Amino acid sequence: GLNDAIDFSSSQVMLPKRGFFRGWKVYKLARVLILNVTNKLRKAFLGKEKAKPDVEEFLTTDRRKDGDNKQEKFSSQVNGRIPENISSQQSRRSRPEGYPEKGKSADADVSKISELAGEYRSHLRYEEAEKLYKKALKLSPANVSLQLDLAYMYTDMYKFDEAEKIFLKVLRKEPDNLEATAGLVSLYVGDKPEHDKAKEIVKHWQEKFPDKYDTRILVAQYYQGLGRHDKAKDILMEAIKTDPRRFRAYYDLALINFHSGEKDKTLPLLKKALKRLDDNFSGEEKESLRSDCYFLLGRLYNTFNEYEKAEDVLKKIKEECRNSSDYYFILGEAYLGQEKVREAREHFLTAKRINPYKADYYFALKRCYDKQNKGKTYDFLKDNLVSNYRKIAKIVLANDIRLVCVQYPMCSVEPLKNILSGIEGITFVDNEEKFKRVVDRTVYGDYFLDRCGRVFGHATSKGNRLLAESIAETILKEPEGLER
Repeated sequence: GLNDAIDFSSSQVMLPKRGFFRGWKVYKLARVLILNVTNKLRKAFLGKEKAKPDVEEFLTTDRRKDGDNKQEKFSSQVNGRIPENISSQQSRRSRPEGYPEKGKSADADVSKISELAGEYRSHLRYEEAEKLYKKALKLSPANVSLQLDLAYMYTDMYKFDEAEKIFLKVLRKEPDNLEATAGLVSLYVGDKPEHDKAKEIVKHWQEKFPDKYDTRILVAQYYQGLGRHDKAKDILMEAIKTDPRRFRAYYDLALINFHSGEKDKTLPLLKKALKRLDDNFSGEEKESLRSDCYFLLGRLYNTFNEYEKAEDVLKKIKEECRNSSDYYFILGEAYLGQEKVREAREHFLTAKRINPYKADYYFALKRCYDKQNKGKTYDFLKDNLVSNYRKIAKIVLANDIRLVCVQYPMCSVEPLKNILSGIEGITFVDNEEKFKRVVDRTVYGDYFLDRCGRVFGHATSKGNRLLAESIAETILKEPEGLER
């Protein structure tokens, strides 16, 4: 679906799925093309977004003005790239245990510039954030924390080579820096796939620190990135046995269980993780991780239909999550579950304002309008998503880019064709019969991790392979094949 092409990763991230298609050069090219298209869409739909007054005031009073460069650049978010391969919140990044909390610079300007850069980053305004991070690094070039913040933001921007350079630079000075190591491993098993390098890094840590808790956490993250979640869970259990007082293994294990559908196992692990926060962290880092835990706990209560508990938990982290669209979405779901339609609608609208490219928010708003209109359907989806789909198609085709529209597995391709009817030159990929046949012959769980789409879900590695094969076969059957 085009909504996934624009926002194929969010705070509601499922476990990473690494199909063979991801390693193809054509896949990387497609990601670049998607980024260019979304930039144009943001210009066309939103115009220039104004920064907060305090941000603008600081920039305009700076001694070295940067000029008029406030144009917003949009990029699909990749979960803030925390060292752990799975993140529970949008645009958040937690540091591994044992790594020092972000220190306060002696130079007040560095601290303020860094904070403003974080604000820009949380609003997906990466160009402005990049300038501020670089400005701060000129004032404090040896600041490892700033270097790593910039590296992780580069992964948000798909500038993987730049991110790799910074991680390697940090590791040349600090060979045992856990955060830089974890970032590099995440890069090599994910967006810049070089599995042999990732394997060597992990092997080095296993040889140098064989019995360390942090080594087991790093190895578990490596297997998560490869999609081997059962292996990751086994290693996390070993980490808990190594040191049951530490936080990270409980949290990562809770997150894996949540996304793999074992929600009954998630709650006790999450409660154990919360109990261990006081013993392992303090200050800003402690509050950040507590926010992550409460966010996951709120989502968990929603799945159990315990909406009042979800509301109570989520309200505790409102300030920390003020820039997270998914926070407002999850809290909106808690309100809607209690029939507090007005409050739900306000939160869904806020989520949409922060990130207007995610389909879930429009579906949620439609449910609110349906309830408020007492059965009279206000076709919010048709007025917004269908219009946007057609605009995307026209922009892509106008730039002589081949457009391939892929329907979800198990679903008819006809609704997608109807949405884009009258627009010539589109290749449609039908995944209905192909997936129905294999699921009928085997079991649903071989191809899908969950039922997020009711008749389909997030794919397993086997499901991703079938999807990639279906896309490739359709493209190759076209007269022009791979020429365009």
